[in-house]
Parts: sequence; C-alpha cells; structure tokens
Amino acid sequence: MDDVFDDNPLWLQKTILADAFKWENAFETTFEELFQYVTYHDSHWIGLFTNKYLEQTCIIRLDAFWNKEYSNYDEENQEWPFSIIKIENILSIQFLKHEICDSYTISTHENEVIDGVAISQFDDTCGGFIELTHKPKIKVLLINELGNYLNPNPITPTAPNDNN
Repeated sequence: MDDVFDDNPLWLQKTILADAFKWENAFETTFEELFQYVTYHDSHWIGLFTNKYLEQTCIIRLDAFWNKEYSNYDEENQEWPFSIIKIENILSIQFLKHEICDSYTISTHENEVIDGVAISQFDDTCGGFIELTHKPKIKVLLINELGNYLNPNPITPTAPNDNN
C-alpha cells in the first residue's frame, strides 16, 4: 500500500502537511481538457487531502511511460513525476476500497459534465474507485522527484517553467 509517509520524498510529505504547493505555477483547466492530453492509466494514486478551506488536493504518481512528452520521460532514469490536482469547489466524494488491494494503480479515468457539474472518476486495478463531484475548474501542477516544478500545461509540454 502506498502511504504518503512511507514511500514518497520528504519534500512531498512536508508540502502536503503544510498545504504549501506553489499554486501560482499551476495550469488552470478541467479534467475534460486534461484527459485529452494526459492519461492516468497505470499511474499510482497517492492520496486525496483536504485543506482548511475544504479544497481537495489529489496526488498521483504519473506513469511517465504513457506520458513521455508531458513528463519529460528519460529512458535512462525513468522518473515518474507527481501530478498534483487541486479541486477548489468539491460537492461530494464517493469511493470503494478493496481490502485485498495493496497498490492503488489507476486502470481507467473518466469525466462527465452535467448542468455545470463535473463528475470525475478514477478506477483502480482491484475494482475500487474514487468519484469526485465538483465544479469543473481544476488547477494542475507537475513536480519531479526532487521537488522541482515542471511545466504543468499538457498543451505546450516542452515550454520551460522558470518558477521553481
């Protein structure tokens, strides 16, 4: 089981607890647009965290192999960056967790918008899921293993991000 305090860098643990991500570096989008450019297939779900404003932050270890251009994938080091997604206007969260599952690898993801409300779902390889009902706008960060901010915009993935 992937635990944010066991298998992840210390900078990530501290940033989660302090709610100190640099959201000024974020790409503002929707899941509908993001899923056109980025796949979360085979990525690892790290967690969903609530801040004091009741905003949700999803932390996913992005499978760089399936997102080579977006994640600056390098065959030699094969680093998987962290995709950090902030949902400011969450309406509800539903999930199903299987006790026998010791890894939360994402198998599929989908998004649908009905009457201005987004329903975003991530399914895991064990048959579990998390479904988020929210206002469509989200903020996305992409951070490498060392804590450096990468360009989070999947539409222009090779543009540099000088805001580290």
